[in-house]
Amino acid sequence: SEAFFAPFPVMSNADLRVVAYSPNFDQSRERPSVAFRFLQPQVLSWGALPKLRFGDKGEVSASSSSGLPVVLSVVSGPATLSGNQLSATGVGDVVLRAVQAGNDVFASVTADRTVSVSKAIQMLTWPTLGSKTFGDPSFPVSVSANSGLPVTVSVGSGKAKVAGGTVSLTGAGSVTLTATQAGSPNYEAGTESKSFAVEIGRAHV
Repeated sequence: SEAFFAPFPVMSNADLRVVAYSPNFDQSRERPSVAFRFLQPQVLSWGALPKLRFGDKGEVSASSSSGLPVVLSVVSGPATLSGNQLSATGVGDVVLRAVQAGNDVFASVTADRTVSVSKAIQMLTWPTLGSKTFGDPSFPVSVSANSGLPVTVSVGSGKAKVAGGTVSLTGAGSVTLTATQAGSPNYEAGTESKSFAVEIGRAHV
Protein backbone atom coordinates (compact mmCIF):
# COMPACT_ATOMS: atom_id res chain seq x y z
CA SER A 1 0.00 0.00 0.00
CA GLU A 2 0.98 3.63 -0.44
CA ALA A 3 0.25 6.61 1.79
CA PHE A 4 -0.96 9.93 0.36
CA PHE A 5 -1.02 13.25 2.23
CA ALA A 6 -2.42 15.50 -0.53
CA PRO A 7 -4.89 15.27 -3.45
CA PHE A 8 -3.82 12.79 -6.12
CA PRO A 9 -5.15 11.69 -9.51
CA VAL A 10 -6.59 8.24 -10.21
CA MET A 11 -5.78 7.26 -13.79
CA SER A 12 -6.79 3.60 -13.93
CA ASN A 13 -9.02 1.08 -12.21
CA ALA A 14 -8.21 0.92 -8.53
CA ASP A 15 -9.55 -0.09 -5.12
CA LEU A 16 -8.62 2.51 -2.51
CA ARG A 17 -8.55 1.76 1.22
CA VAL A 18 -8.86 4.91 3.31
CA VAL A 19 -7.31 4.96 6.81
CA ALA A 20 -7.18 8.04 9.04
CA TYR A 21 -4.61 8.32 11.87
CA SER A 22 -4.40 10.50 14.93
CA PRO A 23 -1.46 12.98 15.05
CA ASN A 24 0.68 10.64 17.11
CA PHE A 25 -0.48 7.59 15.15
CA ASP A 26 -1.73 5.80 18.24
CA GLN A 27 -5.29 5.61 16.88
CA SER A 28 -6.68 4.92 13.44
CA ARG A 29 -10.04 4.69 11.74
CA GLU A 30 -10.57 2.72 8.54
CA ARG A 31 -13.37 3.28 6.05
CA PRO A 32 -14.74 0.73 3.54
CA SER A 33 -12.78 0.43 0.32
CA VAL A 34 -13.68 2.73 -2.56
CA ALA A 35 -13.60 1.22 -6.05
CA PHE A 36 -12.66 3.41 -9.03
CA ARG A 37 -13.61 2.00 -12.40
CA PHE A 38 -13.02 3.64 -15.78
CA LEU A 39 -15.72 2.12 -17.99
CA GLN A 40 -15.60 2.08 -21.75
CA PRO A 41 -18.50 3.67 -23.62
CA GLN A 42 -20.73 1.58 -25.85
CA VAL A 43 -22.97 2.64 -28.73
CA LEU A 44 -26.43 1.24 -29.47
CA SER A 45 -27.49 0.73 -33.09
CA TRP A 46 -31.11 0.18 -34.11
CA GLY A 47 -32.12 -2.02 -36.99
CA ALA A 48 -34.62 -0.82 -39.60
CA LEU A 49 -37.90 0.05 -37.88
CA PRO A 50 -41.09 -1.41 -39.38
CA LYS A 51 -43.90 0.66 -40.90
CA LEU A 52 -47.02 -0.50 -39.10
CA ARG A 53 -50.76 -0.11 -39.42
CA PHE A 54 -53.24 -0.99 -36.71
CA GLY A 55 -53.24 -4.77 -36.24
CA ASP A 56 -49.86 -5.29 -37.91
CA LYS A 57 -46.79 -6.97 -36.43
CA GLY A 58 -43.17 -6.18 -37.17
CA GLU A 59 -39.70 -7.07 -35.94
CA VAL A 60 -37.52 -4.59 -34.08
CA SER A 61 -33.90 -5.06 -33.09
CA ALA A 62 -30.95 -3.22 -31.58
CA SER A 63 -27.33 -4.16 -30.97
CA SER A 64 -24.45 -2.77 -28.93
CA SER A 65 -20.90 -2.04 -30.02
CA SER A 66 -19.79 -4.03 -26.97
CA GLY A 67 -21.50 -7.18 -28.21
CA LEU A 68 -23.45 -7.44 -24.93
CA PRO A 69 -27.17 -8.32 -25.11
CA VAL A 70 -29.67 -5.46 -25.47
CA VAL A 71 -33.10 -5.36 -23.80
CA LEU A 72 -36.00 -3.77 -25.71
CA SER A 73 -39.23 -2.39 -24.24
CA VAL A 74 -42.22 -0.19 -25.08
CA VAL A 75 -42.05 3.09 -23.15
CA SER A 76 -45.37 4.49 -24.38
CA GLY A 77 -47.88 4.23 -27.18
CA PRO A 78 -50.37 1.69 -28.59
CA ALA A 79 -48.23 -1.42 -29.00
CA THR A 80 -46.97 -4.48 -27.18
CA LEU A 81 -43.63 -6.23 -27.48
CA SER A 82 -43.06 -9.98 -27.27
CA GLY A 83 -39.42 -10.80 -27.80
CA ASN A 84 -38.57 -8.82 -30.92
CA GLN A 85 -42.16 -8.83 -32.27
CA LEU A 86 -43.92 -5.46 -32.02
CA SER A 87 -47.73 -5.64 -32.27
CA ALA A 88 -49.70 -2.48 -33.05
CA THR A 89 -52.80 -2.29 -30.82
CA GLY A 90 -53.89 1.22 -31.82
CA VAL A 91 -52.97 4.29 -33.86
CA GLY A 92 -50.31 6.80 -32.82
CA ASP A 93 -46.64 7.09 -31.90
CA VAL A 94 -44.92 4.21 -30.09
CA VAL A 95 -41.73 5.00 -28.16
CA LEU A 96 -39.31 2.07 -27.97
CA ARG A 97 -36.34 1.85 -25.63
CA ALA A 98 -33.13 -0.17 -25.98
CA VAL A 99 -31.00 -0.67 -22.85
CA GLN A 100 -27.63 -2.26 -22.29
CA ALA A 101 -26.97 -2.32 -18.55
CA GLY A 102 -23.18 -2.45 -18.80
CA ASN A 103 -20.69 -4.48 -16.75
CA ASP A 104 -17.27 -4.08 -15.13
CA VAL A 105 -15.82 -3.02 -18.47
CA PHE A 106 -18.58 -1.12 -20.28
CA ALA A 107 -20.80 1.73 -19.11
CA SER A 108 -24.58 1.40 -19.42
CA VAL A 109 -26.34 3.01 -22.37
CA THR A 110 -29.94 3.76 -23.38
CA ALA A 111 -31.42 4.78 -26.74
CA ASP A 112 -35.05 5.55 -27.69
CA ARG A 113 -36.74 5.38 -31.08
CA THR A 114 -40.29 6.19 -32.25
CA VAL A 115 -42.50 4.10 -34.55
CA SER A 116 -45.65 5.70 -35.99
CA VAL A 117 -48.67 3.41 -36.32
CA SER A 118 -51.24 4.46 -38.94
CA LYS A 119 -54.83 3.40 -39.48
CA ALA A 120 -55.56 0.01 -41.02
CA ILE A 121 -57.01 -0.21 -44.53
CA GLN A 122 -60.55 -1.51 -44.74
CA MET A 123 -61.23 -4.35 -47.16
CA LEU A 124 -64.82 -4.73 -48.33
CA THR A 125 -66.23 -8.13 -49.28
CA TRP A 126 -69.15 -8.27 -51.70
CA PRO A 127 -71.57 -11.05 -52.60
CA THR A 128 -71.73 -12.16 -56.24
CA LEU A 129 -73.76 -9.71 -58.33
CA GLY A 130 -74.89 -11.55 -61.43
CA SER A 131 -77.04 -10.20 -64.24
CA LYS A 132 -80.65 -9.43 -63.37
CA THR A 133 -83.90 -9.04 -65.29
CA PHE A 134 -86.20 -6.10 -64.80
CA GLY A 135 -89.18 -7.48 -62.92
CA ASP A 136 -87.10 -9.81 -60.71
CA PRO A 137 -88.01 -9.62 -57.02
CA SER A 138 -86.00 -7.44 -54.67
CA PHE A 139 -82.82 -9.05 -53.35
CA PRO A 140 -80.49 -8.43 -50.41
CA VAL A 141 -76.94 -7.16 -50.83
CA SER A 142 -74.80 -7.50 -47.70
CA VAL A 143 -71.26 -6.11 -47.86
CA SER A 144 -68.89 -6.77 -44.97
CA ALA A 145 -65.68 -5.03 -43.86
CA ASN A 146 -62.61 -6.68 -42.34
CA SER A 147 -62.95 -4.18 -39.49
CA GLY A 148 -66.30 -5.69 -38.50
CA LEU A 149 -67.85 -2.21 -38.72
CA PRO A 150 -71.25 -1.76 -40.44
CA VAL A 151 -71.26 -1.03 -44.18
CA THR A 152 -73.81 1.15 -45.99
CA VAL A 153 -74.88 0.20 -49.52
CA SER A 154 -76.37 2.82 -51.86
CA VAL A 155 -77.14 3.24 -55.56
CA GLY A 156 -74.32 5.05 -57.35
CA SER A 157 -76.06 5.07 -60.73
CA GLY A 158 -78.77 3.21 -62.62
CA LYS A 159 -82.40 2.35 -62.15
CA ALA A 160 -82.59 0.83 -58.67
CA LYS A 161 -83.12 1.77 -55.08
CA VAL A 162 -81.79 0.40 -51.80
CA ALA A 163 -83.66 0.23 -48.52
CA GLY A 164 -82.46 -1.66 -45.48
CA GLY A 165 -79.84 -3.54 -47.51
CA THR A 166 -82.43 -4.73 -50.06
CA VAL A 167 -82.12 -3.71 -53.72
CA SER A 168 -85.23 -3.11 -55.83
CA LEU A 169 -84.91 -2.73 -59.60
CA THR A 170 -86.83 0.16 -61.23
CA GLY A 171 -85.70 -0.29 -64.82
CA ALA A 172 -83.27 -1.91 -67.22
CA GLY A 173 -79.66 -0.96 -67.90
CA SER A 174 -76.47 -0.93 -65.86
CA VAL A 175 -76.73 -0.46 -62.09
CA THR A 176 -73.80 0.54 -59.91
CA LEU A 177 -73.94 -0.04 -56.16
CA THR A 178 -71.56 1.74 -53.80
CA ALA A 179 -70.54 0.32 -50.41
CA THR A 180 -69.20 2.76 -47.82
CA GLN A 181 -67.68 2.34 -44.38
CA ALA A 182 -66.97 5.69 -42.72
CA GLY A 183 -63.93 4.52 -40.77
CA SER A 184 -63.01 4.72 -37.09
CA PRO A 185 -60.08 5.76 -34.87
CA ASN A 186 -58.24 2.60 -35.98
CA TYR A 187 -59.49 2.14 -39.57
CA GLU A 188 -59.44 4.31 -42.67
CA ALA A 189 -62.71 4.92 -44.47
CA GLY A 190 -63.50 2.36 -47.17
CA THR A 191 -65.50 2.83 -50.39
CA GLU A 192 -65.97 0.41 -53.28
CA SER A 193 -68.43 0.13 -56.16
CA LYS A 194 -69.74 -2.86 -58.12
CA SER A 195 -71.88 -2.90 -61.25
CA PHE A 196 -74.31 -5.41 -62.77
CA ALA A 197 -76.56 -5.46 -65.81
CA VAL A 198 -80.34 -5.45 -65.70
CA GLU A 199 -81.99 -6.89 -68.82
CA ILE A 200 -85.43 -6.08 -70.07
CA GLY A 201 -87.95 -8.74 -69.18
CA ARG A 202 -90.40 -10.03 -71.80
CA ALA A 203 -93.33 -8.61 -69.96
CA HIS A 204 -91.78 -5.17 -70.28
CA VAL A 205 -90.86 -5.29 -74.00
